[in-house]
Amino acid sequence: MANCRVLGSLGLTNPFTRTKGDQLCFNGDFHHNYLLERALTWHTNSHRPTISYTALNVPHDSLGLRTQTLNNGLVRHVRKSLLTGNTITILLADHGNTYTPFPRQLLEGRFEIYHPSLFMVIPGAAADLLGEDTMNFLRTNQMRLLTVLDLNAGLRALADFTSGNKIADQRGVFGFIPASRTCDDLTLRLPNLCVCDGWDNVAPNDTHQISVLEYAVGFLNNKIERQRQDALKLKSQAEGNGKTERRCHHLVPLHFENVRERKWGEYLITTMDFVVSAALTAPQEQDVFHVEVKSNIQPGVSESYLEFLSFDRLSPYEPYRKCADAGVDSRLCICSTSNTHTADTFHFLFCFVCSSCWKRLKDITWYIIAAQSRPISRPFHFPCSSFKWYSNQLL
Repeated sequence: MANCRVLGSLGLTNPFTRTKGDQLCFNGDFHHNYLLERALTWHTNSHRPTISYTALNVPHDSLGLRTQTLNNGLVRHVRKSLLTGNTITILLADHGNTYTPFPRQLLEGRFEIYHPSLFMVIPGAAADLLGEDTMNFLRTNQMRLLTVLDLNAGLRALADFTSGNKIADQRGVFGFIPASRTCDDLTLRLPNLCVCDGWDNVAPNDTHQISVLEYAVGFLNNKIERQRQDALKLKSQAEGNGKTERRCHHLVPLHFENVRERKWGEYLITTMDFVVSAALTAPQEQDVFHVEVKSNIQPGVSESYLEFLSFDRLSPYEPYRKCADAGVDSRLCICSTSNTHTADTFHFLFCFVCSSCWKRLKDITWYIIAAQSRPISRPFHFPCSSFKWYSNQLL
């Protein structure tokens, strides 16, 4: 309730709402400092085993200025945590740097997105309770490949803690994790990048990737149209009016980059970024999307398999929230608050063409075109004996 009163006094409903400057303050202190202080006070005054979770939702910004306001408060929190006796403090981020140009422009920055920080503060009394074996596992696991699922398993082990000087069932981050573990052994949220050497490889950025790109972009355009049509049906049922002007443009790639491939059984997983023009009212000139596709495309094979796995938007999409079509995922939308940018008037036909199948073109190709977006199935099979390849500079 106190948190709601602080936000309400500033005319906000959540800490992500844009505020003037780079600070969210109340009574001369940062909003998140009150949350950190509350977490420590809770455990200090508790006389029984307690677990609490505190989320510091610092608003995103393109310069990282708001995140820097955490620095002093976190330093004080860590120092005080060392004096809490038998309280274990775990500090982690839900993702790495995402809103600065670093992850959009460099692949190294992209790795940072999927490998956020995680560290623990374990005072001496808590270490004694965990026992030497568990502490040795923790020291070793600092150099192991971990996910939040390992943290979850470790916390569940703490919940089973007995009166002895060790965790009854050592598991998760408090147990043995093999040095040979790779990303293939983990349940990862897609899309993702793995730090394991050799897990995937840089692929040539050439015309042989066009089929994957066209399928992925066609899938996303169909998704935009499907979400828009579903919202219109609901509006028609509720208001009797299901017509409205299209706002979210179809995605038309300018070029693609950062192509990577990895084997997954008999299939090939391909990840890549593609770039489209941003709306004139957006702060950036271009928008970048990341896609992941599974396929078994092979030279000389008449029928191939394509399956869309995941996508992510690497450029900011906050500017498009105000003009997006109802029901359309804002991560997919490119729209303008003015009428000066009409990407849908390109009438650009971008097809994956079978050189021997022109008569069956409508049955086996998909379109990225302003006036039409033909449905495609997932998985998608196309009966082509040969392909007509294009340059990677699409427009």
